[in-house]
Amino acid sequence: MEYSEEEIEAFLHCSTDKEIADRLGVSVRTVQNHKHDDRLKEILAKRRIEYVSKATAKIQISLGNAIDILLSIMNDNTIAPQIRLNAINMLLSVSKPWLNDYDFSYYAPKEAQGYDGLDFL
Repeated sequence: MEYSEEEIEAFLHCSTDKEIADRLGVSVRTVQNHKHDDRLKEILAKRRIEYVSKATAKIQISLGNAIDILLSIMNDNTIAPQIRLNAINMLLSVSKPWLNDYDFSYYAPKEAQGYDGLDFL
């Protein structure tokens, strides 16, 4: 079965079967039947992935700006020391998990290939 954009949006944005039914002008039973359709499930899953990808891209773009602002606060001697310290703390606390993930992703393939970390000997 083919679904209109309006139907897809209703399934994505409404939180209850009744809301979906009211928005589309169909019965709750019709909504429940559609929820069991594998094609609809596939469409909704792909659309959710698209939404998450777009949101992630926006976050990645804004992270550069946020880091630049934090760095400018940290380096501006006219700003109160406590504010500068807060900026440093925020930058370090937020970046630690990212750095750990990067370290793992960078070194894991070597370890998976039998790399023992002793190449300096």
